[in-house]
Amino acid sequence: MASLPSLRAPALFRGFIALELSYALRGQLAAAIARLTQTTPPRSVNWDRPEKIHLTLRFLGDVPTDDVGRISEALIAATRAVEPFSFTVTGLGCFPNLKRPRVVWAGVAAGDAPRVIELQKSVEAELAQLGYPREERRFSPHVTMGRVRREVRPAEAAKVGQAVRAEAAAQFGNQAVNQIVLVKSDLQRGGSIYTRLFAAELQSS
Repeated sequence: MASLPSLRAPALFRGFIALELSYALRGQLAAAIARLTQTTPPRSVNWDRPEKIHLTLRFLGDVPTDDVGRISEALIAATRAVEPFSFTVTGLGCFPNLKRPRVVWAGVAAGDAPRVIELQKSVEAELAQLGYPREERRFSPHVTMGRVRREVRPAEAAKVGQAVRAEAAAQFGNQAVNQIVLVKSDLQRGGSIYTRLFAAELQSS
């Protein structure tokens, strides 16, 4: 008697594609977080831990474990014609704005942003061929530093924006880009745990 096909759902993990940041740069960003912790209302923002700070190129959401190989090949294709470059992390801001902040971010220098955007578009195009829909929102290169808690009152959220405005001109340093990484995110009680699954190297000429 033939066995019935398995009806089990495929194993999934939450994943994203990112640029990792150097220890020195993460240290500068952590120092800014420490300052903002002192100038924002207590427990108003969930700040990222320094070791987790990165620049997201593409959030994938729930990814079938079986797709890791295909995604890895897509990242290799996306970086095949991209030479290593660098960008400067500078300035602080909030999404959607400083009056109603939900996300606190550090920016990418305007002159460097096109290189990051070009790389992101290449990644997006390769992933689209695998069935991952393109992002509807325009990609804006940034480094997420923290998220304002949902329960925070508007007046307190506005104070977060004021504190960020006072640091808006902060300078953090340069970041060399030699590879992009596929990362698995496991949500734990104490916060998410990141595991690098694959790294695609940018190709030197």
